[in-house]
Amino acid sequence: MGPDFRILIDLHGFPTPPMAVEFCAGAEPYHPYFVEEATQIEDVDELAHLRSKTRVPLATGERLFTKYGFAPICARHLVDYVQPDVVHCGGILELKKIATIAEAYRIQLAPHNPQSSVSTLASLHVDTTAPNFAIQEISRPPTQFFQDLFRGAGPVFKDGYALVPDKPGLGATLDEKVAAKRPYVPANRPRMRFADGAVTDH
Repeated sequence: MGPDFRILIDLHGFPTPPMAVEFCAGAEPYHPYFVEEATQIEDVDELAHLRSKTRVPLATGERLFTKYGFAPICARHLVDYVQPDVVHCGGILELKKIATIAEAYRIQLAPHNPQSSVSTLASLHVDTTAPNFAIQEISRPPTQFFQDLFRGAGPVFKDGYALVPDKPGLGATLDEKVAAKRPYVPANRPRMRFADGAVTDH
């Protein structure tokens, strides 16, 4: 990829505290954009311990809910990026509140978004209002279907940037006939277990 390509690393909360410290130490010479969920999200003290041991930028938040989940992390300056998900965190207004809390502590906004075209559009609208917005996750490259879904009025993506529609609401109307061509299919996500029967999330 070359030296000018910044990488983002997602550890999904798997490492033990010593493993997280060791991993971040190994990643430090490569200057990652950030390391995401290097600790279990439920343990704020574990995140604080890692913060004291590394200079690598840290990110978390895709599995946190409402401003109350983010406020303690922001107040202690435990991350450099918050990653609220508009679908999980409480919607557009709650995402905006979380962004504002983070801004007060000079923490940047990098919304999580592996979801639909609609959640992408909702996230982008919040991004345009947040002075601390840094980067927006989009799980798949935009396709013609993306534009067709919004009757040609969806966000325009070019060179890594998005031009967001400025009409009322989300700025675009969903074409239900186009959406019907790709009906919802329930995901097959069986519960994952280790060899000893213990449950894991991946």
